[in-house]
Amino acid sequence: MGILFRQALKNTILSYLGIGLGVITTLFLYPRILAPEEFGLIKLFTSFTMIGAHLGSLGFRGAILRFMPAVEDYPSRRFRFIQLSFLVPLIGFSLYLALFFVLEPWIDGYYAKESALFLDYKRWTLPMTLFIIYYEILNSFLRSMKDSVSGLVSSEIILRGLVITLLVVMWQQWLTFPQFVVGFVSIYGVSSLYMLWKVASYGLFRPNSQLAAEDQAPREPSKPFPRGFKKLLVKYSGFTLFGGFAGLVVMNIDILMIGSLLGLRETAIYAMSYYMVSVMTVPLRSLERIGTPLIADAMQKNDLSTVKQIYQKTSMNGIMMGFLITMVIWINLEFVFSLLPDAYRASRWIFFWLAVGRLIDTFAGLNGSILVHSKYFTIDLWTILALMGISFGLNATFIPLFGLQGAALATTCSLVLYNGVKLLVVWKGLGLHPFTRAVFGYGLMLLPFAGLMYVAPKLSVNLLTLGDWARPFPWIELALEGAIVTAPIVGLYGLGLYYLPISKDAKRGIRTILAKVHPSFASGTGQTPT
Repeated sequence: MGILFRQALKNTILSYLGIGLGVITTLFLYPRILAPEEFGLIKLFTSFTMIGAHLGSLGFRGAILRFMPAVEDYPSRRFRFIQLSFLVPLIGFSLYLALFFVLEPWIDGYYAKESALFLDYKRWTLPMTLFIIYYEILNSFLRSMKDSVSGLVSSEIILRGLVITLLVVMWQQWLTFPQFVVGFVSIYGVSSLYMLWKVASYGLFRPNSQLAAEDQAPREPSKPFPRGFKKLLVKYSGFTLFGGFAGLVVMNIDILMIGSLLGLRETAIYAMSYYMVSVMTVPLRSLERIGTPLIADAMQKNDLSTVKQIYQKTSMNGIMMGFLITMVIWINLEFVFSLLPDAYRASRWIFFWLAVGRLIDTFAGLNGSILVHSKYFTIDLWTILALMGISFGLNATFIPLFGLQGAALATTCSLVLYNGVKLLVVWKGLGLHPFTRAVFGYGLMLLPFAGLMYVAPKLSVNLLTLGDWARPFPWIELALEGAIVTAPIVGLYGLGLYYLPISKDAKRGIRTILAKVHPSFASGTGQTPT
């Protein structure tokens, strides 16, 4: 399982390169180049499109990961399955188009009062929906081949890099906002073309690409697919379609409802806090990219021992990295807010409630992947459908009462309920859970750090007086104050992981870093050099 940690670490590093580009985009360019209402429109636009893309895929994104192991040994079956995976989403997109135009009058009425600008651009979500559908289909093929990097390159590097380019062009006033929206949609098409090229480079579009020699090739079966394959495929895709749709609604309903109840300006403010929280989810997303195909293979073989190891490792590694990132951001929130225009300086409690929910989601790890690749995958559907209704009710109640903090609180409650139910089903049904002695030991270690997180923001105020030269640049002082407080706390956190019997993977990772400082750490002695 050490390989899981190493691959997750590589994916995390690549993801944070994308996060670096995202920081430039979200904290520096979007707020200064677009008006808050325009930025809010982009976020509402994206959330709306993500839901449409899932509906249009007809559940085939998850089906590819589930069923590729069953056909990959036979090139002809694999090729037919790939053909089917491209045809079905095209049919699904056609159905989504029909649904969109039927519901368009209702969409207009829902957003007309507070977010009328969205109505001018909503039809541009349609081509973007098609691009995202095939991006996800192609990414699933790559993940089924254990390629978790190409999707990151596309989404975190290429996509973000092109958005930065587009914003710079907009900043030079070479584009109007309508032209910017067209360019924003087109970028997703470029990203999808890159994924198509990567899939083609693996030879997946050639029926016999994986045959090394004729005498080594497995005997091709007479039937296109195994007995009962199509029936199971339809059933699984149907459940993942509705389950995934409900899941996306739960994850995006806060943005969608803020746009309707509070307006695009408030959507932009909330999206800024949401983005900062998304930074702490990078380790989980990296672990998911690597772990999900491994779980699919293990579940196909009914190897629950391997699934258990992956489950517990991803939960432990995910929460360790996620908490560290959360702690660093929380201590330095005032510095982050200082970089933003006044309109975006939201309460830190929006971040707090969103962060709590994401930490719980991170610790739950891959319980969703385990569930959907098991015989209990239908339970996930009914759970998430029920939760969709609960999330709608929570947001409809909390947003009018508490504003943006109400939306954050509703999101956290939804994540707690959803992950709690999935955890219980996986535990009771398969005997798998993420709780180990190391988890409880880690929980005890976090108690003093929770206290430090409470006092650290207060300590990082007025520690320095840099003089008159720094007064025009208050962010310099805030950054230095945050660094002075953050560095010792992060150091203590690392020492705790290194010396306490919590995680061999964490200790190995820290040792690798320390070995760059002094070779004595490479031996595992951990002795401080004299």
